[in-house]
Amino acid sequence: MEIPPSIWIRTLCRKNGRELTDEQVLLLEKYVSLLLEWNTKINLISRKDADNVWEGHIAHSIAPLFKIDIPRGTMLLDLGSGGGLPGIPWSIVLPSISVTMVDATQKKVNAVRSMLKELRLSNTSVAWGRAEEIGRLPQFHGKFDYVVARAVGPLHELARLALPFLRYQPGDVNVGDGKRAPGAPALLAFKGGEIEEEVNRTKRLREVRSVEIISLDFDGSDQAILTDKKLAIVNFEEKETR
Repeated sequence: MEIPPSIWIRTLCRKNGRELTDEQVLLLEKYVSLLLEWNTKINLISRKDADNVWEGHIAHSIAPLFKIDIPRGTMLLDLGSGGGLPGIPWSIVLPSISVTMVDATQKKVNAVRSMLKELRLSNTSVAWGRAEEIGRLPQFHGKFDYVVARAVGPLHELARLALPFLRYQPGDVNVGDGKRAPGAPALLAFKGGEIEEEVNRTKRLREVRSVEIISLDFDGSDQAILTDKKLAIVNFEEKETR
């Protein structure tokens, strides 16, 4: 990257309708520094991705927010957050929402917890546990509007894992600027490549109301090496009808 990453990410966001403040840019810079530092100790991202962390991880994490908006006050759970992606970038870009990150690897959770302490993000927390188990706990069960998952996994399996965490909020919400908030409850899953079979299998789940695929192509996505990336939005039926 020839220009400083902070200028690049700010310009990229501005081109796509997301203005970042000086503080948000500084927080993203600090997060990247902490992520790379921790990555020398434990495997949070692929070692070969360390050189393109801004393009391949930060821009990718933020890309859905160029296409959709998340309402103020939203309770969001990042399932399988690993090193805090996309949960930490989302909590920086969207300070008015609450982000809870969950991962089954304790070393990763400890690393993220340390990073959150350094970043002083008051709207963000992290918990250790398997999704199948933690989703049954009272403090997590039925508490969230959206579950976001950047972790690799078949869409129908991610949908099943997300369900216990979600609460019902009817309808799509228009938020202006040509964006909309997906109707809650919903799973927001990062995907790539051919996913038609995954989508069809997910649609057959009785709890699923609809599946929408949004391309994550955006102004500058070619520079961010993010071709053929998608966001799958899985909407669920009202709990009372399940």
